[in-house]
Amino acid sequence: MERTLSIIKPDAVAKGVIGKILDRFESNGLKIAATRKIQLSRADAEAFYAIHAERPFFNDLAIRNPPCDSLCVPPLNDHLI
Repeated sequence: MERTLSIIKPDAVAKGVIGKILDRFESNGLKIAATRKIQLSRADAEAFYAIHAERPFFNDLAIRNPPCDSLCVPPLNDHLI
């Protein structure tokens, strides 16, 4: 079965709004299969934020890289949020 990885950004984790975000997913019919707190390595952060590589804030994104939450949900193209 295909799944979608969704990452809750570190600023949302720091603000303590993970529960509100998960509620929004579930209230729109998405069943969360798994959640896990992660911290990307510098190399993974650089790959994840590669779309911003030419931007002046790219280094801060890759270096600062605090913990974030990840969730596994059914494909998002099957649902509208």
